[in-house]
Amino acid sequence: MKKSIILVMSGHVATKKYGYTGNAKLVNMSFDIDLDALSPAARVIAKNICTTERRDDLSKIWLEGESFKELAIKEGKMEEYKMYEKAYKNLEKPIVRVWDFDLLRGYESPEEYLNNQVKEMKRCGWLKIKHSTFNDNIDFPL
Repeated sequence: MKKSIILVMSGHVATKKYGYTGNAKLVNMSFDIDLDALSPAARVIAKNICTTERRDDLSKIWLEGESFKELAIKEGKMEEYKMYEKAYKNLEKPIVRVWDFDLLRGYESPEEYLNNQVKEMKRCGWLKIKHSTFNDNIDFPL
């Protein structure tokens, strides 16, 4: 199964790899991405976005990570945690943030790009895909 997704890349990559002839620094190009070639987490992302452009409110993915308390325990920063706990009080909820997609690189295929984004999410310590603009209840583990 394929899905059309607009990926953002530099003008240099678009010129060298895809024959772009303009002068733009960033270029949006539509690709038909083979969903069967993706990892399960990358497939979830591909199904829930239509573009990787950051300013586009139609394609946001929210990721959930550990709570501030869990991070403080893991990093041995309990004094810092206690100081913040007095000020903010609600630090036991998981941290949730919008993922900022990178540009498509010249050596990546669109499918490799999405799989590499998942690897980067895991490397950054995110635990699961919480929700997207189109779907409020994904809860898919990375």
